[in-house]
Amino acid sequence: MSRRLRVLVLTHAELYARDSIAGRSEAEVLPWRTEFHVVRGLEALGHEVEQLGLDTSLAPLHGALDRFDPHIVFNLLIELRDSGGFEPHVVAALEARGVPYTGCNSEGLVLTRDKAITKKLLHWHGIPTPAFQTYRRRRRHRACRLDFPLIVKPLDEGGSFGIRRESVVRDAAALERSVRWVHERCGSDAIAETFVDGRELTQGLLGNRRPRCLPLWETRFDGLAPGAPRIATERLKWNLRHRRDRAVHSGPARRLPRGVAEMVATLSRRAWRVLRLSGFARFDFRIDAEGKPFLIDVNANPDVDFEEDFARAAKRDGISGPALLQRLLDLGLRYRPHWVG
Repeated sequence: MSRRLRVLVLTHAELYARDSIAGRSEAEVLPWRTEFHVVRGLEALGHEVEQLGLDTSLAPLHGALDRFDPHIVFNLLIELRDSGGFEPHVVAALEARGVPYTGCNSEGLVLTRDKAITKKLLHWHGIPTPAFQTYRRRRRHRACRLDFPLIVKPLDEGGSFGIRRESVVRDAAALERSVRWVHERCGSDAIAETFVDGRELTQGLLGNRRPRCLPLWETRFDGLAPGAPRIATERLKWNLRHRRDRAVHSGPARRLPRGVAEMVATLSRRAWRVLRLSGFARFDFRIDAEGKPFLIDVNANPDVDFEEDFARAAKRDGISGPALLQRLLDLGLRYRPHWVG
């Protein structure tokens, strides 16, 4: 057994892990299920665990670091002051204090937070990603230079936030409506990119300098209505009953075209190096009709909920839920940002 650690679990204030899920509905548990699995899993490993929920200030974090003196912070915090833009700064605060943490470093979070910056870096290094165009709020927009169909998303959000059936657009009028909806309803700049209508694969990576690829995973959209776009909308992501009703499920990728799995693994490792990631990450791909993979999204701190895809892929690779948490702790304790002496 690994040595007993003091672990500070950093979460959003609203997602504080409850003591038990017994007697609670599936919908009630889902928002904080990740936090519950992590806290209980770390305790099962024998570690001393303390939770800290942040909302608008980093002051409680510095207080907890002084008082609890953790060996490592298990970072589950993806926003502060209702903005994901602060995510890298929270990690930078830990780096400035010299406190080890799980997950991605602040530099990798900055490079992957803005989808346009990510795609420019990927394109520069020859990693195939769909063509795109950005639509900033309160700016005059150029005419669309892309071929339809397109998919419109918030520029700096994850977890399928702001993605709906109407996000796939097939003409200029629909594009304008969808961009306006993202600006007004999501409060975010928008990005439109060429829609690759094909199989959706996810490649998990685990490590630091030489990450290992987990088994390749696929999301299947078997029960969607005819003509409905095969995409993971926000409702499908967060409404489990809706997902079951539409027979949307995920599992190991099978019967792929020759060479696709190897190509996805190679591209993921290259993207990892380009984006300077660490700890673990998930790369989302679409495979077009010719069998060509396109990297459509990068999640530098994917969900480690034991029932979600990253942990399920790790379990298929022989790394169970608690063992995955221990692996993340070990990686965090060994990692040193290159700018820190």
